[in-house]
Amino acid sequence: MRLITWNINGIRSLSDGIPKILDELNADIICLQETKISRDMLTADIANVNGFNSYFSFCQSAKKGYSGVATYCKDECRPFDAVDHLAQRDCELPLGDIEVDNEGRAVIVEFHIAEVDSTTEDGDKPSTSQNSCVELQDRLEKLAIINVYCPRYNPDNTERFEFKLRFHQLLSARVQEYKSSGYHVIIIGDVNIAHKAIDHCEAEKISDFEEQPHRVWMSDFLENYEGVFKTNARATNYGTRIDYIIANSELLNREFFSDCDHLTDQMGSDHCPVIAVINSSKWRFVSAQQLPSLCSKLMPEFRGTQTSIRSFLCAAQPSTTATRDELRAKKRKSVASQRAITNFFTKTESSTSSSGSSQNERSSSNGNKKQRLTETKTERNSVMSGMSNGLLTKKLETIVDERQISVGNALKGGTKNAFEKIMSKKNVPKCTGHGEPAAERTVKKAGPNFNRRFYACARPMGFATDKNARCNFFEWA
Repeated sequence: MRLITWNINGIRSLSDGIPKILDELNADIICLQETKISRDMLTADIANVNGFNSYFSFCQSAKKGYSGVATYCKDECRPFDAVDHLAQRDCELPLGDIEVDNEGRAVIVEFHIAEVDSTTEDGDKPSTSQNSCVELQDRLEKLAIINVYCPRYNPDNTERFEFKLRFHQLLSARVQEYKSSGYHVIIIGDVNIAHKAIDHCEAEKISDFEEQPHRVWMSDFLENYEGVFKTNARATNYGTRIDYIIANSELLNREFFSDCDHLTDQMGSDHCPVIAVINSSKWRFVSAQQLPSLCSKLMPEFRGTQTSIRSFLCAAQPSTTATRDELRAKKRKSVASQRAITNFFTKTESSTSSSGSSQNERSSSNGNKKQRLTETKTERNSVMSGMSNGLLTKKLETIVDERQISVGNALKGGTKNAFEKIMSKKNVPKCTGHGEPAAERTVKKAGPNFNRRFYACARPMGFATDKNARCNFFEWA
């Protein structure tokens, strides 16, 4: 069996996806840190990986998608219990320090393990009879695997440094509680502490390195525990060792582990995966029959409930949406009923009236004039309507053409050249130490140059005497 820890620096940033990564790691228990995912961001492809049962701890503070850890176990290795916290309510400090346990920094899975002899007294393989199963149950021991992501050390932030020290005290208290309950304990993950000077590439630049409070805590903590393996090195073995697999001494003395290693070829994060191999010839995990309630497969959104067919046969409400023909007819009616501009100009009728035959003649004459005026109005309306539609369309086309021409002329001049200069990609320079194409990087330190891009040597960091390590080339992008 294989046990792995890896700070992945964002579970959704893995280009190959979590199912493929789990397959490549080829481990039975995989502990991931800094998942940077919240409960509402969790998707089925991450929560329900075929062949695995998973357990997540999410950040509960205001920082959405911050911190977070996850533990994946193969289905043949089910824990009998799992929790997503370290602190215990209604307990004295530090075990009851709930304030430092709300950033999704721990997942604990609890297993039953048994020490199994490879042969019997007669030299034969152990029997698989019911008596052997009963005997195995009598030899079961409990193991708690604590997947942890400790807060980062920031010397410029005293408040967060105090938070970090409180979290370490909480971790110690939880481990001690498990030991008092008869558990074996494995602490695995990113502790964010380079313990000794040998664990840090630039320890000589830090004053009182091993006397700093978090390193003193680490020394005290390791009195009863031993590091199976610890590393965060890459090609040049230059870096800080902050990823640990720590087990209680009794497990190591009873040959629980057979090997350990670090996977420098596994890319996708600024950390290396660290692996410990469990001695399967002497120890076995007894898989639980039921999954713990924390398992992501049991979350309501991923439980896989089947939708009833009746939901597809419900009566539909009649559509109130107008058809396309009705909309067109309504539009034509609206256009036809539009009043012409001449309707707003009315002729004032004379208030003078006469009697006799002269009045009749005027009535006849006025009737003829009124008829001619009506005909003239109709002709004028049709002409004005046609002119307005045609001239307006032509005028708009002329305006659009003129604007396009003006924009084109502007781009042909200095504006176009300036735009092309901005959009053109700068040639990648070569580093002075090796003559190789440099790598583009971004300033992450707060200050006037924050987020500004620059070029540096693409090789990994290393000691100054190492010719294969990064040179001092620097150039602003």
